[in-house]
Amino acid sequence: MNETVQKSLSKVPEVTLLFWVIKIAATTLGETGGDAVSGAAPRI
Repeated sequence: MNETVQKSLSKVPEVTLLFWVIKIAATTLGETGGDAVSGAAPRI
């Protein structure tokens, strides 16, 4: 296998992990922000 292909494949897990971390954080912040704007957030 080509060295460039091997380097590219070794980066896939890092990119995938980073993608999911950002996706979950963005979804959580979006849901929280939407609840706050709509007034649906529980008041403590």
